[in-house]
Amino acid sequence: MLFGERFPIRQPLHTMPYLLPETRLLHALLRLHGQRVDGFSAAFLSDGSIRVTGPGSAAFYPVPGWTSHFLRHLHCGYFQPAALVRGRLSA
Repeated sequence: MLFGERFPIRQPLHTMPYLLPETRLLHALLRLHGQRVDGFSAAFLSDGSIRVTGPGSAAFYPVPGWTSHFLRHLHCGYFQPAALVRGRLSA
């Protein structure tokens, strides 16, 4: 039995997007908290901060402790698209 028959590769490796380590960490945090990862990315900046972008907004954090700051903003709804936030507030 060939490896591909037992463990099928869903997407060819050469077409899989490369994710920066900070984006992989961000996606792991989102999944851990039951959120979708679509549209989220993170990148280290030359000034020593990290930029997190989501479908509805972006934020900049100092590298030490950026995950706890991000999670606080995530739970407050900061990264929700504006239409969802308006709908939730008016309901």
